[in-house]
Amino acid sequence: MNMLESARVAISAIWSNKMRSILTMLGIIIGISSVITVFTLGKGGRTAIGQEFESFGVARVFIGMNWSENPQSGDIMNHSDIDALARTFSDEIYAISPRYTTSGEISMNRKNENVYVSGVNEQYNRIEKNEIIKGRYLIESDINAAREVALIDSSMAMELFGRLDVLGERITVRTRNRNISLLVVGVFEEKKGLISNLGIDDPPRYVYIPISAAERIFGIGDRIYGIDMNLQQDVDVQSVLDRMTSMVERRHRNSGEEKYRGYSA
Repeated sequence: MNMLESARVAISAIWSNKMRSILTMLGIIIGISSVITVFTLGKGGRTAIGQEFESFGVARVFIGMNWSENPQSGDIMNHSDIDALARTFSDEIYAISPRYTTSGEISMNRKNENVYVSGVNEQYNRIEKNEIIKGRYLIESDINAAREVALIDSSMAMELFGRLDVLGERITVRTRNRNISLLVVGVFEEKKGLISNLGIDDPPRYVYIPISAAERIFGIGDRIYGIDMNLQQDVDVQSVLDRMTSMVERRHRNSGEEKYRGYSA
C-alpha cells in the first residue's frame, strides 16, 4: 500500500467514524492546552514568588537574643556590636539596622486599631523594602537628632485623614508607657503579595520611627535586642550568619553559651 492509498484509507476511516474522530481530536486539544496552561502558570508563579523574595530580601538574616538562656545585662547587644559587624563584614553586608518593636494603638474611623511601632535606621528600607509613595524614608539626620518622625502605610493615611498627602500631619500612638505624637514624613504602599499576607486575614500594621527616638521614648538606652540585615546575593548566607553570631558571642565573652540566635529568611 503506497502513501496515497494510506492517506485515502485514513480519511475514509475518519469520515465514517465522525464522533470518534471528534472526541479524539478534542482529547488531543485539551491535553495539549492543559500542558501549556500548567507550564504558563508555573512560570508565572515562579516569577511572582521570585519578586516576593526580592522585595522581602533574598539574603535577609536576623541576630537576636536567645532569651531561653537567661541572658544578663552584660549580654545585651549594643550599637558597638552593629558597628563591629558592619566593619568586619563590610563585603558581605548590603544593609544593616537595629530594630526595636513594641505594640500600640491608634484611633482610626472612631475605633482603636492595633499597630506596631518599629524603631529602625536609615538603611532599613533596603532590608524590608517598602515603596515610598509620598514624602521620604528615614534619613541619617533623623537618626542623629532622634527626631520623632514616622512613616505610615497608605491605608492608614486614608483612614486617618481621608487622603494620601499627609506629610506634616501628626499621629498619636498610645503605648503602654505613654502617648507618642509623631510627625508624618513619608507614606509607603503596604505589601499585599503572595507570601507577605499568606493566610493572614488582618496583617500587622507598622509605624516606622528612628531607632534613636525609640530608644529615648521607651527608655531602652544603648541596648539592641535585634539586628536585621540584608546580605549580598553572592554570599554563603548560613556561613556568614554563623560567623557573625560567633563574633557577637566573643565580644560579650559568651562563646559557646548560645546567648544569641541567628535566623535566615
